[in-house]
Amino acid sequence: MDFVFKKLDAKFTKSFFICLFTDVFTKGSLMNLSGKYLFYLRRAHTVIGLFGVFLFFIATYFGTITVFAPYINSWQNPSRHFTQIDNKTLNIDSAIYKALEKLGNPNDHIEIILPSFKDKALSIGQNLMQKIYINPYTNEILNTKNETNLITHFFNEVHEGENIAFVGRLLMGISSVCILFLTISGFYLRLAKRKSKNQKFWFKWHKNLSLVLFPYIFVFSITGSFMGFMLNTATPFAYIQTDGNQLNMRKLVGPIIFPKHKDMKKTEQTFDMLAYSKLLTKATKIYPNLKIEKIMLYRWFEKNAQIVFSGHLTDNRILTGNINRMKLILSGHDGSVIKKQELSKTHVINKFLSAFYILHFLPDEGLVIRLIYLVLGIVFALSLAFGFLIWVEKKALNNKHDTKHYNFISKLGIATMIGTMPASSFFICLYWLLPFDIYERDNLIIGSFYIFWAFTLYYSIYKKDALSVINLFMILNFVFLVLAILLHGFKTNFFIWDSFSQNLNDVFWVDFSFLIYGIFSLLFVLVSFKLKYHRSHKCSNES
Repeated sequence: MDFVFKKLDAKFTKSFFICLFTDVFTKGSLMNLSGKYLFYLRRAHTVIGLFGVFLFFIATYFGTITVFAPYINSWQNPSRHFTQIDNKTLNIDSAIYKALEKLGNPNDHIEIILPSFKDKALSIGQNLMQKIYINPYTNEILNTKNETNLITHFFNEVHEGENIAFVGRLLMGISSVCILFLTISGFYLRLAKRKSKNQKFWFKWHKNLSLVLFPYIFVFSITGSFMGFMLNTATPFAYIQTDGNQLNMRKLVGPIIFPKHKDMKKTEQTFDMLAYSKLLTKATKIYPNLKIEKIMLYRWFEKNAQIVFSGHLTDNRILTGNINRMKLILSGHDGSVIKKQELSKTHVINKFLSAFYILHFLPDEGLVIRLIYLVLGIVFALSLAFGFLIWVEKKALNNKHDTKHYNFISKLGIATMIGTMPASSFFICLYWLLPFDIYERDNLIIGSFYIFWAFTLYYSIYKKDALSVINLFMILNFVFLVLAILLHGFKTNFFIWDSFSQNLNDVFWVDFSFLIYGIFSLLFVLVSFKLKYHRSHKCSNES
């Protein structure tokens, strides 16, 4: 991409800022700037967009998939394929006793995650020990051997750039900064109301979709910039503040944002504890607007035993997200209140970050909000693709006899924006095709994903007809998705019709969504063939 960045030479940068400041100070308004400034602003919008579009498209595509991580996790883990029993309440006492006995009866730092839409199973574990998962309707201990949530974990790593060591997250952060600039500059160019000579399909819809999605794009670009760029470039500040003792800013702010529970001294005196169900009932009465998600046990069966209930407030989910969970601490042997954390007493940083991140992570939102994000993600991906096609079309018109300058970038765009689809579907297909107990299974699947994705770039360059390449990728996407659905049925004995008839809603809707995704890919191919046929037929008639 050297030819792109050659445009950003010293002369271009100097002219851009001279023109900007001259117009601002002489005319006093950004809305009355000269055509020369707008020319350089459009060029900056194009060049910076060309750099950021690929990385941010990848972040958007995989991020949109991971919005549905709770449901995909239920689909990819056979242990979660159990039917919900109506009017069946969780017998939390027997479930916890059974799990603790399986773990060797630990009595300190015991973590209990209650069933929710994020995970239908009851989770019980201690520190880094293996967790025990229990079916909340039957109290049966689930067999979770070789289950790792590989699909959602890996897709989230690609979304955040964690799959590229050292610089991946920083690159995603830089691309977010680029998109932030593109959002603001594009919004201004739209308000400038200067008629463009290019009012073709790509330009029209890139402009309109981006304008409609302005709040959505702004939120994700600014949160992505903070997580990917600001935190990863804060090393000098951490170094200065600690006199060179610490380089990681997260380790400095972590104890402030997430204060640890104070260690409690071990006592020899033992006490009988109240039943877990009674303590849970007592907690809901004391803190009625606390949606309890996690329970922690400290020094259980000892004199100073404590039970900590944490979750979000039902009347203020924005300020009590993952970073600012509310807590209620009770005594284990009599249920007396030791500490009730109020929202008004939490650190201002926690409140700010909770509100800042809630629109990015959706920690407690249900299916409806996630479906809205799906639609917005698809529309934004289309907007990015249309913006890229504006550049491709312009270069094709201006360089009819010399395509070397833009040909590779256009092929890279096909591999990035279209090749990700069959590559991700191939990943999902391999997840069910390979045995769960095979050696280095996760690395084999991940490596195969990268090989296939690289193949899409090679094939895009090798094949000159771009439409035939895109059609092939769409057909492969359909085939891999259908195979993934069928292989899932063979491996779990829950085909799509079985999950529907047995009310396995999460499993059914993920299968159904993959099928719809594959059908849309196939429809794209059929429509493109039809349009190509009519075009060739029209040309033959004219000749």
